[in-house]
Amino acid sequence: MLCVVAGRAAAESPLVLTPNRGAVGDLVRGEQPVNDCQAYRLRWMEPGGPVLGTDSGSDGRGSVSFSVPDGAGTTQTVVATCQASPGEEERIVGGAPFTVSAVVSTTTVRPTTTRPAGTVPVTTTTPPGATSIAPPPTQPTATTRTTLTLGRTTLAPPTPTTAGRRRDVADCERQAADAKSQLVYQPARRMVVGGAYDVVVSLALDASDVTSVVIPGPDRTTVVQLRTTECTIEAELTGGTDFTVTPPGSSGQSFLRTRILTWRWQVSPSRTGPGMRLLLHLKPIIREDGRSPVPGIVDVHEAVIEVDALPQSLVAKVDDRVNGFFDNSLAKFLLIPGGGGVVTVWAARRFRRRTSE
Repeated sequence: MLCVVAGRAAAESPLVLTPNRGAVGDLVRGEQPVNDCQAYRLRWMEPGGPVLGTDSGSDGRGSVSFSVPDGAGTTQTVVATCQASPGEEERIVGGAPFTVSAVVSTTTVRPTTTRPAGTVPVTTTTPPGATSIAPPPTQPTATTRTTLTLGRTTLAPPTPTTAGRRRDVADCERQAADAKSQLVYQPARRMVVGGAYDVVVSLALDASDVTSVVIPGPDRTTVVQLRTTECTIEAELTGGTDFTVTPPGSSGQSFLRTRILTWRWQVSPSRTGPGMRLLLHLKPIIREDGRSPVPGIVDVHEAVIEVDALPQSLVAKVDDRVNGFFDNSLAKFLLIPGGGGVVTVWAARRFRRRTSE
């Protein structure tokens, strides 16, 4: 049961769909900041409509990836709801329209023969005892579209259909299930407090694709074979209060048109210490025929990145403070002769007085 709380819903940030239009079967991501939310859900068409996906909003952000259900040629509303705790009523926290593209049908036009005006049809007489065999009619294949233009016949390429897209997704799922996916990342990193560092993780569909993976940086790289994988994978990097990770939350990618998935985060340690940990989660997005995609029950893989966070060096601290002092306009006025040089002139006079005594 959903509880519509108008005042609370108005206070939430709006739901953003990326993209906000597409065809049946296309992958869409919906996300928004939320408050007091343990279970974040997206629903199709109405507050009580089919659930497109669920995410934990306890981190202050709800994010769900889903595949566009049936409904070609319509505009539907995606509704976001939150549940503060198990057993409590859901409240509506946002909504956004989604335009479902119409399916383009394929029309087959048979070419016709045009006889010039005034032409008399030719009559063929078959001798007695002979058999007249008419040639079979020529028909274009069902996968081509024939267009007659100024007496010329043009064959247009077949138009992609929703069924074709579903076959592509099904083939991607089978290929991922049969492959031996390889996770490539740096299991140990050295960082300095206050700096910002790129953390790059790649997932190769098969061992033969690992040679094309490039992980930047001098730290050692490791390759781990996953027990299983899916066509679409969501990745999330977390570090608790010890790190600032950008962007936050999970991000989904698909093997549908590539063999290598790559995620990038920018990480900044907030304190010093050895053995600090970044946690990487890889979660599958499951698709079943005729149903919306849902997150898998367990992670495909979970990896730990050990981080040694070092303090900023004394030279760098002194350099920052000195640079900050000399960037001050008052310091320039007092010390630089061209800027007035009050302290410089005073020091020079003291020196001349002492040497003359």
